Amino acid sequence: MVWENSELIVSEMPANEMPSNKYKSGGTKTMLVKPNIILAAIIGQLIFTNAVNAQSIDYAIELYKHGLSSEAKLTFIQILYEEESTDFEMGESLYWLGTIAFTENNYLLAKEDWARLIYEFPNSNRIVEITDNLNILEQQLAEIHKEQFTLSIALSFIENGDFWCNSPEEFLIGLPSLTHSEDDVEMGIYWYDRVIAEFPGTPEAEYAYVRKLKALRGWNAPIGGYGGGGAELDPETYMPQLIEAFKEFEAAFPESIYLQHFRYQIAELYWYPMKDWENAAKWCNIIIEAAGGETTDYSQMAEWIIQDIGN
Repeated sequence: MVWENSELIVSEMPANEMPSNKYKSGGTKTMLVKPNIILAAIIGQLIFTNAVNAQSIDYAIELYKHGLSSEAKLTFIQILYEEESTDFEMGESLYWLGTIAFTENNYLLAKEDWARLIYEFPNSNRIVEITDNLNILEQQLAEIHKEQFTLSIALSFIENGDFWCNSPEEFLIGLPSLTHSEDDVEMGIYWYDRVIAEFPGTPEAEYAYVRKLKALRGWNAPIGGYGGGGAELDPETYMPQLIEAFKEFEAAFPESIYLQHFRYQIAELYWYPMKDWENAAKWCNIIIEAAGGETTDYSQMAEWIIQDIGN
């Protein structure tokens, strides 16, 4: 395809197949097209392409509205990188990609898409809306960073407590396995109390209570092991602390799934090694009442202890 004398040569073919049009002499005829015809064809193609892209944006929006987010994102990305897409179409694609990312709680990606929209397409009619959204987004990101920072600090405190208490993750009923000294218990409780005081009402505070109660409950040494701490070996010192800590825990987290576990631990300690039958029966009845008429492992074990006491 070449220009010749202000005319564009677009094809060559045998003379007998060429339309009766202007052509060069010889065995083949060369079809010549005026520039204005080519220009009109190009403009027509661009209009068609833009119409297709506009339809694709509407199509992608419909996909998103009907829960097909993955397909919608793919369509917007294709429009964004299509050479024939206009600034408006690319700006709309970035707007919707950011919006989808925001609704999916991918705040960093939403911020990236919207910031790119503002930077690359400053004349977009979405700028005012996006600016407001970015302000909200910054607040969301600040809260996330704060929560992550809080979680990191709280967990580090709990890890410090676990280090001193040498406290196992799983506390098996009737099968204690690890040991710690009185000094270690006190140091561990210090770190658990810091989480409880500095992060009240959080899941981290609930977990710190659980670790604190386990440390106060204590456990016996395994066969051939060393002596441990807590109410298991020193009930006179630690039992009052355990009861007080449990009441605080119950008040702070009345719906915690760990409450029945520690009610049973307290009842079991009163039953043995303390042999305080009255308090053992009292806490067993508390367990049965808290079960609300349901038969659970804890309520069954509490009933068994009551029967054993009666014998």
